[in-house]
Amino acid sequence: MLVNRMRRIRAGNDDGFAMVLVIGFGLVLTLIVATLAEYTLMSVKTSRRDQHFHSSLAAAQAGVDDYLARLNQNNTYWQSIDCTNVAMRKPTTGSNPCSWNSSTTPGWVTIPGSNDGDGGQCSSVPTPVNCPMYHYEVNTATTPVNGTITVTATGRSRGVTRTVQEVLRRVGFGDFLYFSDIEAVDPANPVYFGQNNQTAQTQCTRHYWDNPNRTSICKDITFVAGDTFNGPLHTNDAMLISGNPTFNGPVSTAYPNCAPVGNTVPAASACYRANGSANPTFAKGIAFASKVDLPPNNAAIAAQVVPATAIGTPGCLYTGPTRIKFNSGGTMTVTSPYSLSLNPGCGTAPITAAQTIPVPNNNVIVVQNVPSTQSSPSSSASNCNNGGIYSAAIGYPQSGDYNTSFGLYNCRNGNVFVDGTLAGRVTISADNNVVIVDNITYAGGAAGTDALGLIANNSVEVYHPISCSSTDSNGCSNGTNLARPTGGTWSSPVINAAMISLLHSFGVQQYHIGNPLGTLHVFGAISQKFRGAVGTFDSSGIDSGYVKDYSYDNRLRYSPPPFYLDPVQSSYARYTFGEVQGTVS
Repeated sequence: MLVNRMRRIRAGNDDGFAMVLVIGFGLVLTLIVATLAEYTLMSVKTSRRDQHFHSSLAAAQAGVDDYLARLNQNNTYWQSIDCTNVAMRKPTTGSNPCSWNSSTTPGWVTIPGSNDGDGGQCSSVPTPVNCPMYHYEVNTATTPVNGTITVTATGRSRGVTRTVQEVLRRVGFGDFLYFSDIEAVDPANPVYFGQNNQTAQTQCTRHYWDNPNRTSICKDITFVAGDTFNGPLHTNDAMLISGNPTFNGPVSTAYPNCAPVGNTVPAASACYRANGSANPTFAKGIAFASKVDLPPNNAAIAAQVVPATAIGTPGCLYTGPTRIKFNSGGTMTVTSPYSLSLNPGCGTAPITAAQTIPVPNNNVIVVQNVPSTQSSPSSSASNCNNGGIYSAAIGYPQSGDYNTSFGLYNCRNGNVFVDGTLAGRVTISADNNVVIVDNITYAGGAAGTDALGLIANNSVEVYHPISCSSTDSNGCSNGTNLARPTGGTWSSPVINAAMISLLHSFGVQQYHIGNPLGTLHVFGAISQKFRGAVGTFDSSGIDSGYVKDYSYDNRLRYSPPPFYLDPVQSSYARYTFGEVQGTVS
């Protein structure tokens, strides 16, 4: 009996202990499940928050894409407010054609084809409130000057917003360190073709690959050993290469042989022509790209000096031969004897003696040909073609310079002679030629904000006066370098500028005459219709003129000189991107 009772007591105690264990174990499991559930919910929330964080950024970028597409459909879209564009609608206190006011609500546009993250289609009506949307604002204050458009776009997704700011600009000549349309000598070059060679004019204004192509009368200029290009290069033609020139930036060509066939990309050697042995270095490759066309003239810049057509303050308009020397303090010294009237701030007409005035910052200087309605100077004056009128007034060209034999310095031509140290941002455009007579540098150096554009309807030339001792049918065949008015021959010039020759070339005057003068250092950009020569070479190296050392000014991609010309057809593209803090009220 006692044993049985003890067994019953012992059994009852075991049952109670097991129950405690079961209940405790259940509580632990419940806590684990609850913790896991909470963690899962938190993970879902975090994942959802991450999803909308990224979705809002994508929405902001979609806003920039929308504006960019509109801009490339109409490259003047930036010039006015599009009242039908909901994404641009915003509260404003200023007058505007859209009748927006301080009570106007910001406009948000839903991304087509998107969903709200819960399966709701954003194309449905009414649109779910959590759909990704964008709103953007556009700043075109600097567009007329440097061509840049700043778009600030905000994306929104389920209450999460992110804002990006991007700078857009048309693809332009400032994107290339070196650009040429035709890789042949200018048919107007008297060294090769004499004066007014109509056969050359007809047969050499073609690309190598055109049909019909250039004939044997034409002379292609060769990239040679010792040439160094530190920046992007594009040609519409087929490059001719000898030896091992170095191209440290990306190179592109419109030469059809270089175009991919299906998925096959031709070898680099298919993208250029070899003149003898060729082993060029393309540090960033060479590839096919479409043609880029030069504008026919400088009319777009000339409009900026006419009060009726100028954007903001008109620039400076000078007439006939003009001398401009930049001074490091933000001024320029100008002589322009046949400028009979001037815009405010551009000097007191006529500038028969040098006047020092402020540089027209963020504006232009245009040097026009003497109008036919202006009688002075007379085209029949005895000193009009021999440089006398220049020497007396502006110091160029000096007496005895053989370059005066070609009518270059006719005193009714809009030629500008320029040099100095620029502090500011300005573009000079000449109806005839831009002649660089000495070093051009920036007061703020390569990393500053200074920028110079030099644009010539005809040629941009490096001044190289010579004394000629013998001639042939094409001009001077032998001679020597002359000292310049500033003293001495010009050894190893330094030119900081973005330059365009619309109808001819960038090159050195009488480059084939005289002893070698070292290296031509260009920091900026060169664009030209034809290839311009800067020297001659033989198997032992440089024979006359200069070898090239051209370096790209990367700032030109984002901020070219004011009112710098764009190609005839070019699209807008992104040039800078960054996320910023922003709110849409």
